[in-house]
This record gives sequence, structure tokens and C-alpha cells, in this order.
Amino acid sequence: MSRLFFRNAAFLTMVEIILKLKGFIFIPLLTRYFGTINYGVWSQVGIVVSTVTPLLILGTDSAILRYLPGRPLLEQRRYFSAWMVFLIGSALLCSTLFVFLQRPLAVLFFGESGEYTKYMPLAAFSLLSTFALTTLRNWYRIQNSAKIYGFISLAQAVFGLATLLIVLVRHLGVYQLVLLNIIADLLVAVWLFGYMMIHYGIQKPDFTILSCLIKFGLPLVPAGYAMWGLNTLGRLFLVKYSTLADLGIYSLCFTLGYMIIQVFVNPIWNLFPNTAAELYNQRKQNELQQLFNKSVGIIIAIALPSIVGLFIMGDRILGLLATPDFSRGASVMAIITLGYLFHMLSSYFDVALGLVHRQYFSTLSIITGALCTLALNFILIPRLSILGAAIASAIGFSVQFTMSYCIAMVYTELRVDIRFPGKIVAYSVLMGLLVWVAARYIAVPRVAGLMLPVIVGFLAYVSLLYVSGVLTPSMMRTAWGGIRGRLFKGA
Repeated sequence: MSRLFFRNAAFLTMVEIILKLKGFIFIPLLTRYFGTINYGVWSQVGIVVSTVTPLLILGTDSAILRYLPGRPLLEQRRYFSAWMVFLIGSALLCSTLFVFLQRPLAVLFFGESGEYTKYMPLAAFSLLSTFALTTLRNWYRIQNSAKIYGFISLAQAVFGLATLLIVLVRHLGVYQLVLLNIIADLLVAVWLFGYMMIHYGIQKPDFTILSCLIKFGLPLVPAGYAMWGLNTLGRLFLVKYSTLADLGIYSLCFTLGYMIIQVFVNPIWNLFPNTAAELYNQRKQNELQQLFNKSVGIIIAIALPSIVGLFIMGDRILGLLATPDFSRGASVMAIITLGYLFHMLSSYFDVALGLVHRQYFSTLSIITGALCTLALNFILIPRLSILGAAIASAIGFSVQFTMSYCIAMVYTELRVDIRFPGKIVAYSVLMGLLVWVAARYIAVPRVAGLMLPVIVGFLAYVSLLYVSGVLTPSMMRTAWGGIRGRLFKGA
């Protein structure tokens, strides 16, 4: 199972790399065409959707990944159908409320009503498309189907780029871009639902599972809102204490900083909860520990040097991808990435706590982190604006990680060897020094000025890993085998 896990993870990583290549086309066009204010409006529609999501899902997305892996396929289909009906019904009800309460909601999320009120019906439709895709994605996570899971992301990316090109060619506005993106997501959801029915058939929903899912998930609802707070509070404070232009800069830097997590961390993490639940349900504790060690080790080995690189090269990245108006957010990207690395690492311990039905401790840790973020937002954002928002979020995530780690060491059987992260920190610092020297003394313009220092740092870091034995030839062969097998032979 471990070999299949990392082959699937390698395949999904390649998919994410392809998707982010799209970003290097999408982001410059978007920022130059819309500017800071409209970019902030575009990103804020997603915040509206994320605000109500925890209340509607009720933590059942974590519960479904806890209970369905390892069950017979027919049973999975009945229970999953019941869960999907429950979530889509909840989304329909909430979407109706969005339409009726559009004016006060516009004031809350955009700082004023007027022209921004019209975005609330779009948020309602976006909620429906988001829930549809979320439920269908989880089905393929349960089935460990990396090929379909990756295809969903690719289809969304292709449609997203197509909608942006339509907007640019026809000289449309941000409202039309949001609308076209929602239509594209709905088309992907409809196709995916049809594909699932053809290959797995239709089963009568068994709603008896809902009580079990809700019982497991309810303690996680406050955690969902705490997570929303960690993701969103900074933006709401920026709306109050700053401008939509600052919000647009912060949103872009957030997107670029989180990109490291999306490409190299999420492909591994997305496969972990269902695989861990299956191993735990089958009483394979040793295999679960090995899976934890390898997956967390890979994440740390990739993310830490990336964060160091963003600290050093952030200004050049923004200079290449956006207008000079965005340049003052350079330092924000690395801080955002560091914060979300803490969050993703804490999520591993939260999964372990969920396996032993101590998921309420995860809620406690993330609420504590959110409260820290809230307090720091009051202090830092009026003084430091977007930099203060990033620092507040990173500290909040670090508090969450510290608590989740300490509690998991008490209640679960997972164990951590801190010597490995220590080595990676040392190697990342050495790599960072080389990148700084290369960036300072290699005087070449634009793309080459960004790529050459990165290549120097990459080669130096990989050499350190190889010489120290952290990276072995067998590991490289396994990764390449996963990529080659998935790309050329299918799932």
C-alpha cells in the first residue's frame, strides 16, 4: 500500500505542477487587466463561500474519510449517496438565503453595498458548484483513484483559463469572469456525476450513516470556523483598516505563497486520511507509522527550502508576474507558506487523533490558533497592513501545530524523530545562502534572473540530501516510476 500511495502522490504532484504552469499565464493577465482593486473583489467571492461551508458540512467530510475506507463497495455507494444528498440539499437552502440577504452580506464582505451587492447571487451559485465538486472529489479519494482526482483539477484549470481568455478578448469585467468560472465548475461537476453513475451505478441512499457522520463531525464544526478565521480574518481586517487595493495585493501573495503547499504538500496530504483510516481499521499500526514518517518527511524536505527561497526571491517573482503595484507584498509570500506548512503538519496529528476518536482535541488546537490570530490582527494590521495579516496567520498556525503535536503524542501511537527536520533546516539555510549570493551577483534580467539562482539552490540542496543519505537512488526510481506509470499507462 505504501508504494501505491507514493506513486499516486507523485502523479498528483505532476498534475499540480502542470496546473501551476497555468498560473504563470493566468496571474499576470489577471493582475494587469483588473488591477489591485478588482483582483481583491474577485478573490473575495471565494471568501463568502468559505464562510458558510463549515456550518453546512458539519465536519462530515472528515467523517466520511474516517468510516468509508475499507468497507465493501456496495456499502460505500449507499452511504456516500446519502451524504451527497444531505450536502447538496444544505447548499441549496443556504444559496437561497444568500439571494434574500445579499445587501447586508455585501456590506460585511466588501465594505459597502451598491455595486458589490450583485456578487452575492454569484456566491450562491458558486456554493452549489463548490459543494458538488467537493463531494465528488471525496468519492475518488475514498477509491484511491488518483487518475480521476487529478483529471478533475486539470479540467477546472483548462476551463478557468478559457474563461479568462474570453473575458480578455471580449473586454468583459470581473463580474463576468466570476460568472463564467462558476458555469465552468458546474459543467465539470455534471460531467463527473455522469461518469460516476456510469461506472459505479446508482444506489438507494442509506441515511442511517448520517447520524454516525454528524456525531463524528459535530466536534469539528468549531474547528471549521476556526480554520475559516485563520484563512479569512486577515482579509476582513484589511477591508476595515485598509483598502481593497491592499486586499488585492494580499490575495495575490496568498495565492503565490500557498502555491507551494498546493503543488508539493496537498497531493500527499489528500491521500493520507483515507489511507490512514484503512490501515488503522485493519490494525496495521506499523504500516501506518511508516506511511506517516515517509509522507511527513517528504513534505518537510520540499517545503522548508521552498520557504527559504521565497524569502530571498519573492521580489523577483512578483516583478515577473505582476505590476509594480504588487511589489510591496514580496515578504508576505514566504510567511504565508510557513504558516500553512505548520497547518498541514498539524493536520497529520489531527487525523491521528480522529482515528482514536479524540477529534475534539483538534478543534481545541485550531480554535486556540484562531484566537491568537484574531488578537494579533487587532494589533498588527493597523500598523503593518498586509505584512501584519501574514504574521498573525503564521503565528496562529504555529500555535495550532504545537498543540496538535503535543496532544497526539499523549493519545496516539504515532512517534516523531525530530533529528530529520533539524537536518532539513540546516540544509535549507545553506541552500538559502547560495541562492542569496547567486541572486546578488548574477546580474541578468527578467526570467533568467529568477531561474539561475533557483537552479543553483536546487542543485546544491539535492546534493546535500544525496550526500547525507536522505535522498537515495531507490527513492528517485520510485518517484519516477509513479510519474511514468500514471502518465503513460493510466491509473
